[in-house]
Amino acid sequence: FFDDKDILTDTVKKLKNRGFAISMDDFGAGYSSLTTLNNVELDVMKIDMSIIRKDEPGSERNVLEMCISLSKLMGMKTVAEGVETKEQVERLRSLGCDYIQGYYYSAPMSCERFEEYLLAN
Repeated sequence: FFDDKDILTDTVKKLKNRGFAISMDDFGAGYSSLTTLNNVELDVMKIDMSIIRKDEPGSERNVLEMCISLSKLMGMKTVAEGVETKEQVERLRSLGCDYIQGYYYSAPMSCERFEEYLLAN
């Protein structure tokens, strides 16, 4: 699928035309690339946990800050994956990250458990 960019682009267009939001998972790892960001109309950038864990506030080469800025410039929402600490949450919020997921909030859970959680909270 990712080896044929025309198929990828065409499939994403068809899905968007049917109302789907498209996200790039694990940005910064695997198949994610700037070329894909440039060629495929995406709605959400999910930033890989490896970038979150290696964040160095104040560094001139701050990849986390660059990812969030790039996402905003391209009109996408951002999701930070693998967030585990209050400090990470505060940092991500200060950078304007739209959504945060990870063990800081909860371990993965079944649909039934999630429904119970929602009703209780």
